[in-house]
Amino acid sequence: MSSKAITEKPDEKYDWQVQETAPSVMTADVPTVARVIGFVGLLLFVLGAVAIGFEMSGSKRYIGGGTGTVFALFGLCGLLYHVGRETDTQIRRVYGVLGGAGLVVAAIVSAAYPVEAGTGALFLPWGVLSGFLALLFLLPAIRGETEESWRKAGVRLVGLVALAAAGAGLVGGAISVKFLLPVGLLLAILGLGYVWAFAGFHGTDSDIGQRVGTAAGIAGFLAIVVAIGHSLLTRYGWFGVTKDPAYLPTAGSLLAGVGMTYLLWAFLTFSDRPIAVLTRRELAAFFYSPLIYFVVFCVAIIAFLGYALFVSRAVTMTMMRQPMVEPIIQQYVMSWLPIFFFIFMVPMLTMRLFSEERRSQTLEVLMTAPLGETPVVLSKFFAVLIIYLLCWLPYGLYLIALRAEGGPFDYRPLISFFIGLTCSGAGALAMGVCFSSLTRHQLAAFVVSVMGMIVLTMFHIVKEVIFRGVGKTADVLTYCSYIDVWSTSLQGHVSLADVMFHISAAVFWLFVTVKVLEARKWL
Repeated sequence: MSSKAITEKPDEKYDWQVQETAPSVMTADVPTVARVIGFVGLLLFVLGAVAIGFEMSGSKRYIGGGTGTVFALFGLCGLLYHVGRETDTQIRRVYGVLGGAGLVVAAIVSAAYPVEAGTGALFLPWGVLSGFLALLFLLPAIRGETEESWRKAGVRLVGLVALAAAGAGLVGGAISVKFLLPVGLLLAILGLGYVWAFAGFHGTDSDIGQRVGTAAGIAGFLAIVVAIGHSLLTRYGWFGVTKDPAYLPTAGSLLAGVGMTYLLWAFLTFSDRPIAVLTRRELAAFFYSPLIYFVVFCVAIIAFLGYALFVSRAVTMTMMRQPMVEPIIQQYVMSWLPIFFFIFMVPMLTMRLFSEERRSQTLEVLMTAPLGETPVVLSKFFAVLIIYLLCWLPYGLYLIALRAEGGPFDYRPLISFFIGLTCSGAGALAMGVCFSSLTRHQLAAFVVSVMGMIVLTMFHIVKEVIFRGVGKTADVLTYCSYIDVWSTSLQGHVSLADVMFHISAAVFWLFVTVKVLEARKWL
């Protein structure tokens, strides 16, 4: 008789086979490198902040305030890189909360230290710096947010800050000159950054984005009207207004410049006109290229060297009890180092404008569109002019540090210098645009443009070395030299005669560029 344990069949109700679960669950790669850079950036930022704090308190320290500032800047770059690459939702929200904390700090500083005698006590630089850093952290945190409720809350916060900063800067600056300088001016510029971010979150094609652009354009136009109207009233004393001829070259020009910036931003961002669309295309091409970042980095280094030499000279003169003569910014800006870099900066910015289009054979496609040569040339010129002015931004940032640490100085030469810098740069950039349209090789366009810039620089050298700055020929060379335009404008004097040659040169080179493109139709 067989055993039951041997003869009994296994229970068939149990299925011992492993079911297939492919494909495997996919998980996102952990951004290890970004987290390491973020951690190192956090350490550098904290170390730099502590060093700056000891510098301000006057305590004994092993790391100076200048070194601490460098550490803090590099640490900030590491943190921004981390928040841009981070995929974890909770870590991104921590950065978003950090940006919100920066806004709270900026608001507390602005409220606790009101404006007195036209000067914001701690609003400059700590209030502006906190607001700017908050924007840098909020942008990637909100853009990478996956939960709709959190994203809407962040966008609304940016919109509220944009409305408050831009409204306070423009309205307060239009009402009070003391508020405009410097608090209102900085609030208006910071507000434009938040307005830009708010419109970008909604999209320029959306209804909200279009309304934001229209409102910004109207606000800029009204600021220009108020600045011109107030300047006329104070200059001629109409309707019993007290005469003040100094309003137009100071507060009036600054308010009009801010209004023009708002109006220009609204036009370039939301307009569907061909020249606006093409200018946006060229600006995007610049920012997608590493060239612009290299140029800005070089300008920042040159500006830092000039600032360090200027501060060292100022400390030495203070110890020798010798006061610095206004305008002090001329001693900061004017040297051969920025002039030497200017010779190469213009060719670097203009060499690819038409040469790259011809090499990649996209110029023919662009020319077949019903646009004409003139909008194409003007859009490239306006785009490179905007980039050129942005490249000089580090000089202005160091001046803000000088104002915050060293006290008030005569800022009015900055206005005239900006006009001279824009006009002289326009003539040189138009020449580079023309040379770029003659060849498909960027190196050839670069070399020819450098030669042209050397000729423009030689006007000043020939005038000083050969003619000793005396005589009619020397007077003609003075009007042709961009170095003399810089020097004159840094003294607070600029006239139409000083910049007429450069404006005429810009018109001439742009006209030649249009004719060069028109000649391609007959080849």
